[in-house]
Amino acid sequence: MRGETFVDDVTPDAFLAGVVQIPGMRKLWDPRTEAGFMLQRFNRTEVLFYAVAKGKRFIASPRDIVGVQRDFVEEDGSALILQTSVETDRVPKQSGLKRATLNLSGWHFRPEGTGIRITYILSISLGGMIPSAVVSMATTESPMCTGRARDAYYKRASSSSPRSRTSSPSSPR
Repeated sequence: MRGETFVDDVTPDAFLAGVVQIPGMRKLWDPRTEAGFMLQRFNRTEVLFYAVAKGKRFIASPRDIVGVQRDFVEEDGSALILQTSVETDRVPKQSGLKRATLNLSGWHFRPEGTGIRITYILSISLGGMIPSAVVSMATTESPMCTGRARDAYYKRASSSSPRSRTSSPSSPR
């Protein structure tokens, strides 16, 4: 799955600090997120994390993921965040949750003009039996995360900035 959008008047660092890396912010732009937190920081760019995705009552169990994340900064100012699942004894399987396998999740924040182009990719194996309607909904939801993250950034920026925006942000380009 892949989503893409443009965010005007921001740098990759400001966007990351504004909506992507703040604990609890993901719930504002990813409706599937129940919880997520860092378990261990290995160094400035690598962490072990745990996340729980909501299920659909009586249809599909919630999923959890244990993974590693690595952040990269490129010479042109672009930023990349890559995540994948890992097996570890630090988080045993939890009752009522099905362990999903995050094959790859990636964010790319590339400077473009006065803003940044954001691309999000996701490849995940949810595990277990899931009705096709639920899989279809997740497939539709994931690409829209970029636009919702952009909207959360604009809302946060306008509420903390003394200047107010005279127009609303445009739709994904």
